Amino acid sequence: MIRRLLIRCTCLLACLGLLFMGTASQVSAHANSASYGVLTVSEQIVTFEFSIDEKSVIEKIDLDSNHNNRVEKEEIVQEEASLESWIASNLLLSYNGLPQRGNIIDIVLEDMTNGTMLTFAIEFPAVAPGSTIRVEDSLFLNDSISNYVHFLVYQYNGEMVETILKGDTRSWETQLPENASPQPNEGNVSNPNLISTLKTFFFFGVEHILGGYDHLLFLLTFLLRPQTIRQYALIVTAFTVAHSLTLTLAVLGWVDFPSKWVEIIIALSICYTAIENIWGKGLSRRWIIVFLFGLVHGLGFASALQEMPITKEHLAGVLISFNLGIEVIQLILVLALLPLLSWWQKRSFHMWTMRWLSGVIVAIGLFWTIQRLMP
Repeated sequence: MIRRLLIRCTCLLACLGLLFMGTASQVSAHANSASYGVLTVSEQIVTFEFSIDEKSVIEKIDLDSNHNNRVEKEEIVQEEASLESWIASNLLLSYNGLPQRGNIIDIVLEDMTNGTMLTFAIEFPAVAPGSTIRVEDSLFLNDSISNYVHFLVYQYNGEMVETILKGDTRSWETQLPENASPQPNEGNVSNPNLISTLKTFFFFGVEHILGGYDHLLFLLTFLLRPQTIRQYALIVTAFTVAHSLTLTLAVLGWVDFPSKWVEIIIALSICYTAIENIWGKGLSRRWIIVFLFGLVHGLGFASALQEMPITKEHLAGVLISFNLGIEVIQLILVLALLPLLSWWQKRSFHMWTMRWLSGVIVAIGLFWTIQRLMP
């Protein structure tokens, strides 16, 4: 009776694994869907430099004529009108509620940390002091599986504000001062722009870890085997220290590693940890392995921020806020899971089900590895 029940549970877990892989395949269609906008306002002209990853463009514009899953200069020339229409329809700028017509003066391909980006240089008419400027981004707005994020930087007379447009929150606005003289940013915590930035990046860190299925699966995998509280504490601490270190170094530009291989190693880290659950003997030094893999996961976290031109006054606060958002959710998940894991690990069927569950996780990790190896 119990054996039949366990077999059914195993089949259910296998089905869930296959379903998860199918879902992961859909989600990964926009795994790195990101754009970076720099809106610069001066008394003479307003410029908007907007960069978006090539895969997102290919999914919306039929310009990959040679079907190599890459955008090339010749293809941009051929589909220039379609590209301009797409941007003009979805990236809107208004002054005091009145839409402005932008002039796209250049479209270039740029190799960045997260891959190849298309950068649009757009010029808008000058705006009068005291006006309200509003940015609206409707790219992928009705795409139910997209995790598209727009990192927006606003610059005006020495002031810089960083914000994020994502989900259903795709607009941002500010009012220019009546006096057009420069208003230097002192960079202290009482600055409302800094406070807003810190809140924005804290919640972005929260959403980033919750949407990072591979990071969460890695976290879950190394909790499955029975371990002492000390071992759990060492593992969580090692992972936190490691990814915090490389996250900071990568955003500062001191460490650079191709994002594709970072994602591949993250998938392999899930496979390794799950295999260790099945055949591993002692786990007393598991925290060392977790630390090493955590260094790579930190590079994965950093990919969200590396291309964003964050002001020096805000950089430390942004890094702390973003990382704190990740840590808060990570700690909540671990504390919530431990009682359930403790109950499960005391049951007679724990080792049997743990090995089968780890086998499903190996399959998911291998699926992601093969998927990320593909061009």
